[in-house]
Amino acid sequence: MGRREDKEKIVSLWRFFNDEGEDEIYDSLTKERKGSFRRCRRILTNYPISIVEVRDKSLDEAVLIFERINQSGKRLGLFDLVVAGTWSDDFDLKAKTNELNREIKNSGFGKIDEEIISQTLSLVAKEQCTHSIQLQLTNKDIKQYWDIIEDGILSAIDFLKGNLGVKIYDFIPYPSMIAMVAYLYAKQDRRSLSPDQSSFIKEWFWKVAFSQRYRASTFTVMGEDIKKYFKPILSGDSVKLKVPVNLSLTDLKDIQIYSRSAVKNAIFCLLAIQQPLHFRNGSAIVLDDQICSEYNDHEKHHIFPKAFLK
Repeated sequence: MGRREDKEKIVSLWRFFNDEGEDEIYDSLTKERKGSFRRCRRILTNYPISIVEVRDKSLDEAVLIFERINQSGKRLGLFDLVVAGTWSDDFDLKAKTNELNREIKNSGFGKIDEEIISQTLSLVAKEQCTHSIQLQLTNKDIKQYWDIIEDGILSAIDFLKGNLGVKIYDFIPYPSMIAMVAYLYAKQDRRSLSPDQSSFIKEWFWKVAFSQRYRASTFTVMGEDIKKYFKPILSGDSVKLKVPVNLSLTDLKDIQIYSRSAVKNAIFCLLAIQQPLHFRNGSAIVLDDQICSEYNDHEKHHIFPKAFLK
């Protein structure tokens, strides 16, 4: 969200292109600010802006054109395209997402990627979340499912924090895991998981993380997991996870603290569950965003510093 206009230091852009809006602001400014206003107006009115006029096209076709044009400039995320394709006067997905993210951030978990929102919506509405499926979401879909996916995401985060050591967003092995667990909550009436569903999610979480299952073709694999595992567990069927984990000690030793790694994050989650203690004084270490930022310090980049332990 942009800063609010105060008509003195901050002026809305439209006023530079509207005579009535210009007069209203300009006459009340000091001499110095009148000069700044004129300079801004001169720059803006003489700046070359490319315009593509789209006629006789559906909204989906217009969004596709919008996506292709913007690949050469500032690349837009998939979420931005979903927002553009589903916007209406009475429902703004971007604004709703910002509100949800403020609540999540204030809970201490940290702000989540916006793409998780569109993934969850797509999974709940379409049971898939590939690029093309997300772009097929309609304003009607989003308004219909918003309340349940909002509750689903909040419930999923609570479960991950309380049961799997995902104390903050930076610990999640794959952000898409939030969307998958949120799907499970959204597709049932009760806000808590059954014992079988809870056990399934725990097994699924560790196997997906340590097998690095979502490393490639993430959206496609998510759809496969929904079909093979999540829908059956929702129906009360027993599910056997066939997700092999082939992880060696060498693989673990080669993990770098600075690199993105689902395995590294899963280890942080395991540490959080074990409630680690400080080496020197035995006090409890709270694995939160503050301790995470300290890991980025060049002097604190080893879980077990070799030189110190010698």
